[in-house]
Amino acid sequence: ENYAWSEDAINTLYDLNIVKGYTEDEFGPERNISRIEFITMFSRTLKQMGYFAPQDGLVYYHMDYDQNHWSKKEYDFLMRCYHAVDPQDAASMGYYNIAEVFGTSLNMNKAITREEVVALMDAFLKYGDGEADFTDISRSDFKHSIIKAYESGLINGYPDGTFKPENPITRAEIAVILNRYIGEYEYVI
Repeated sequence: ENYAWSEDAINTLYDLNIVKGYTEDEFGPERNISRIEFITMFSRTLKQMGYFAPQDGLVYYHMDYDQNHWSKKEYDFLMRCYHAVDPQDAASMGYYNIAEVFGTSLNMNKAITREEVVALMDAFLKYGDGEADFTDISRSDFKHSIIKAYESGLINGYPDGTFKPENPITRAEIAVILNRYIGEYEYVI
């Protein structure tokens, strides 16, 4: 498959140090991305945009998360960003933290799905009350997040009118979504 449609996005994120390749000359656009890889990329994206995460913000650790893992700094930053969004009661506002999306087990090396990506981004999106004409999201736990991401211009879905919420997402798709997010939001926050 040709990944020319994602090349500019990949290069932009690479230049911003948000994504890295598997080797110096291989990005692997067709590969799935793990939950912890996306958490790391999204954390770096928020940092790049100057998002504020209070140092004393709460950090929730999943029972299966190894706090000696290479991702800890980025994981902590993202958790503190969620806490900053609403330090009082984030849980009542929708999918506003990692625990609500993944439950008590992070399974950090599991391939992240398309719906999980937009659910994790939900707290940092500004739209949310419209509609999306995807034919396959009515049963998704993250339907509202999918609609919000669609309204925010981050996702388009497939030509057949589906979003395929439970499908794993590729590194190329992630690069395009994060690049659109930076473009849409860099003057907002």
